Amino acid sequence: MVTMVHVNKLVTPPYSTIPFYDGQEEPDSYYAKLRNINELARPLAVAGFNPLVRSNKIREKMTGRFHPVPVNNSYNANAPINNEAESLNWLQGKYWEVMVRINQDALRSLMNEKIFTIDTADTYEKRIKTYAQGIPYADVLSYLYNHMTQYMEMRLKQANPANLDAFFTNLRQI
Repeated sequence: MVTMVHVNKLVTPPYSTIPFYDGQEEPDSYYAKLRNINELARPLAVAGFNPLVRSNKIREKMTGRFHPVPVNNSYNANAPINNEAESLNWLQGKYWEVMVRINQDALRSLMNEKIFTIDTADTYEKRIKTYAQGIPYADVLSYLYNHMTQYMEMRLKQANPANLDAFFTNLRQI
């Protein structure tokens, strides 16, 4: 007879290879990885590996701003998070709240920044990188160019930096 011990032996090794979730990727792709692991145990037809247990396996992989996972989903009329679909629904809502709102606030702050005459490339980088972390470089670049004098902007555009680190390296050289 197959038991939960057998199920745990089957799903624990693949679960351990997946990093804890902290917003490093889109919720749908992360969820798909965890759901695929849960599906490994479905053919065993163990009654104890029910939707709540599968949902709890997903819950255990959350960390940082995504932990703890509440009992009820505030993004879906406080529905209980007791199955995989509701886990995904909560994760999508939390991801939007954490990642999208924070990025929007960071972009607003970035709009109000500029490079000052007393700034060095290092002091400017230190101040700006806090806003730019986690935002795609292509989205940040136009704001950074707006901070520069016309000469600096032209030189940076000619250098065509590939990422944020290259941008600041080129800025030091200018």
